[in-house]
Amino acid sequence: MANHDNKNFKSGFITFSGAPNVGKSTLLNRILGQKLAITSKKAQTTRNRILGICHRPNAQFIFLDTPGVHKAKNTLNIRMVDVAISSMAESDLIVFLADLKKPDKDSEKILIDKLVKIKRKKPVILALNKTDLVKNNVILSAIGIWKDLYDFKAIVPISAKKGDQVEFLLDEMERLLPEGPAYFPRDMLTDMPERFIVAEMIREKVFRFTGQEIPYSTAVTIDSFKEEKKI
Repeated sequence: MANHDNKNFKSGFITFSGAPNVGKSTLLNRILGQKLAITSKKAQTTRNRILGICHRPNAQFIFLDTPGVHKAKNTLNIRMVDVAISSMAESDLIVFLADLKKPDKDSEKILIDKLVKIKRKKPVILALNKTDLVKNNVILSAIGIWKDLYDFKAIVPISAKKGDQVEFLLDEMERLLPEGPAYFPRDMLTDMPERFIVAEMIREKVFRFTGQEIPYSTAVTIDSFKEEKKI
C-alpha cells in the first residue's frame, strides 16, 4: 500500500488532452507498463474516458485518457469531445499532447481556447510527442512556437512509443500535483470492469484488421463472458 504516513505524499487526477491520434492512449499504456487503452491508426479510437492508476513511492497518479478534441459534426463525435472537455475541467493537472510529426492546427486551437476559458486555473504540461519521427530542429522550433501560445508549467518533448523522456514527464507531473492521500490500493490498475476492457480489445481488432467497409462508429457488446481456469 502507499505510504499514508508520508505528509508529502501527492495524488490527483491528470487528464490527457489533445487532437485525435496524438498518442494519448500509447502514453497511458507506456506509463502503466501494460495495455489498458486500445490504439489504432484510425482517428477517435478512444471513445470513453479511460481511467488508469500509476503508483509511485511518494505519489499516486490517476490518469484520464480522453477522446481526441476536434471540430465535431455528428452526434457520436460531439459526445466524445464533450467527455474530453469535461475531464479537463474536473482534473487537478492537464497534460496537453501535441503531435510533432503531423500537427493538427485546428484541433490544437480548439484546445487552447478551451484551456483559456476554464475558470478554475490549473497547471498544464505540454508533451510534444513523436520525437522519434522528427529531427532536433523541428523539436526546437515547436518549443518556440508553443511557448507563445499558452503559459505551460513545463514543455517536455517525448516519444510515447519508445518511452523517451517519459520518466522526466512523470517527474514534472509529480512536482505539480497537490498533496493528498492515495485514493486506490497499490495493486489497482483501473476502475474499469473486465467486460468493458474485453469489449474495447475486440473493437481494437476490428479497427486494425478491417478497412473502409467497417464504419468508425462500430461498437462491441459482450453477451456472454467466461474466464477459463488455468490448470
